Amino acid sequence: MTGPVCLTDPFKLLGLNRATATEAEVKTAYAALLKTTRPEDDRAAFMALREAFTNARAIARGNDTRRAAQPAPEISEDRPEPAPTPVTPVKWTFHKHIGWRTADNAYGLLVKDTLEWMLGGGKDEDVFVAQVSERMIANEDIEEAHFRAELINYILAKGDTEHKGDHLPQWELFEITRPTWLNDTLMVVLANDLRLFESKPTDSYSARAYNVVLNLFQPVLDRANLAGDVPDPVDAAGLFAEEQNAYGKDDHGSHFDRAEMKWKDMSPVGTAMQDIDAAIQRGLWDLPDQIKAILARDELQVIDEYQDLDNRLRAKICEATGQHSSDGELVYPSWLTRKLLVLLDDTFGWSRHHGRHTWERHQFSWLHRVIARNRKIQGDAPAFRAAPDARFASHGARHRQPSESRGLWSIIYNKPMVLLAGYLGYRVLQIVLRLAT
Repeated sequence: MTGPVCLTDPFKLLGLNRATATEAEVKTAYAALLKTTRPEDDRAAFMALREAFTNARAIARGNDTRRAAQPAPEISEDRPEPAPTPVTPVKWTFHKHIGWRTADNAYGLLVKDTLEWMLGGGKDEDVFVAQVSERMIANEDIEEAHFRAELINYILAKGDTEHKGDHLPQWELFEITRPTWLNDTLMVVLANDLRLFESKPTDSYSARAYNVVLNLFQPVLDRANLAGDVPDPVDAAGLFAEEQNAYGKDDHGSHFDRAEMKWKDMSPVGTAMQDIDAAIQRGLWDLPDQIKAILARDELQVIDEYQDLDNRLRAKICEATGQHSSDGELVYPSWLTRKLLVLLDDTFGWSRHHGRHTWERHQFSWLHRVIARNRKIQGDAPAFRAAPDARFASHGARHRQPSESRGLWSIIYNKPMVLLAGYLGYRVLQIVLRLAT
């Protein structure tokens, strides 16, 4: 299969002026030449035309952007503003025969037809590739980058039968199983004619999908002598680091460490937790005194920092004592001494709190069991349950239903079937008395 032919000036083949041609004019010229240059007649000419269109379109798009950046002419105040274009919601349909969900528009129909063609083994590839090009030109709403990303995601979904991607970091490469319908010819057509790997992703999730599918295609492309036409893998880890830095940026210098592939929290609470972990790992005899000095830092006395540190330490103690273990057995690590546990309880008052939400109640109930060893109280003692029981009792009193009253009204309200049975009995008695008379 012949690869794309590189042209010196793509606009010359399209019959356009490089300086003045717009992206719309490039599309129009390409669509006109596509009618006379068919892949089944002259494949080399078709590939040259396709290469010229791609290059010319990129240049014209840049020209359009620069023209748009120029100051717009002043608009008369008397001229009415154009009415806003109504936004039509896009509907989606799941197609069982291909196992994929597509939009009910031109783009979704193109994706659906392409996936059906792929599942059929990629028959009549020259004709189908030409049809895809024509449909993309006819519908400006179809973005080639989105189209290629959709095909990559489909191949990944059908190849990742064990769902490995759900259990690995977002940047880590893994192997997938090659679907039976993805034959060598189809892989070459996807990579060379539909240029599956031409549009590089800009986010870490799509970058990993790109790299995984590229790794699946690489041996076949090597055998077809097309490896030079395929781009290198995308730095998914670098994109992930950029995303984390953009999302978690703060005034304390927090950042994502590429060397360790983890987030470095440089906030006062993050630094305090790192110092506490370091002190625990050193395992010195004066650990409670070291942690007490960390908790006394001035920057941790602000209410937000104090609450954040409280939440993190609660989660750490629960995790270390086995709350989330498979057997649910309470264990005490060697560093969690009585002095340290009493220090934390005196600082944050865990034994006096019970939580407002369900997960907090479970967390505090577990902490109460942990603290009970040194505070000489039981985790299920009435002292721990008095406050929440009183709170929920008052809540129930405020929302008490009328059915909790006594008397006939209580029977009617709580047991409507009794009322219905009484009414039916009354009607039957009326019928009997009328027949008797």
